Amino acid sequence: SSSAARFVLDLAPRTTALRALVASFFAPLLFYVPTLSGAGYWLDGDEFVAVGATLGISHPPGHPLYAVLTRAVQLLPLGDLAFRTALGSALALALTSVLLCGVALSLFARLGETGAGGALLAFGAAACASLTQPSWFQAVRPEVYALASAAAAAVLYGLASGRLVLAAFAFGLVQLLFIVNVFW
Repeated sequence: SSSAARFVLDLAPRTTALRALVASFFAPLLFYVPTLSGAGYWLDGDEFVAVGATLGISHPPGHPLYAVLTRAVQLLPLGDLAFRTALGSALALALTSVLLCGVALSLFARLGETGAGGALLAFGAAACASLTQPSWFQAVRPEVYALASAAAAAVLYGLASGRLVLAAFAFGLVQLLFIVNVFW
């Protein structure tokens, strides 16, 4: 009986953190998806739609990982290619939000705050980052920046949580996505 109670008490903070992570994914999507661009938009948007459809090479530096991941999203049976490509950006920014929530949860855990308060603050931090106009703008159009943000957030998550192999791997992904990135 006491071991069952201890298990439930140990599980409660993880459940609260999991809820914050899930909310950090779906809350931005509620804002991004209704406003997704149904066209290539402007600047490089049409080019990135074509890159995903043909697995071609975009302007320098080429963005090879973006091309492959965009192609995978374009296989979904939803809307036209431009919409699906923009959906990939929205999913990438939602993943960025989850990773930023994970960074905040890791930092709060180091401070000893593993309860609902820390989870709520972590969700709030992720929401503040993902629901700004610049984040929204990158999430609703076919562009490489959303995926680069997710990779950069994965680096931060790896560092904050002590998962250095993940941080190093994600840093390598950043280089495959966007050579001129936030780390230079």
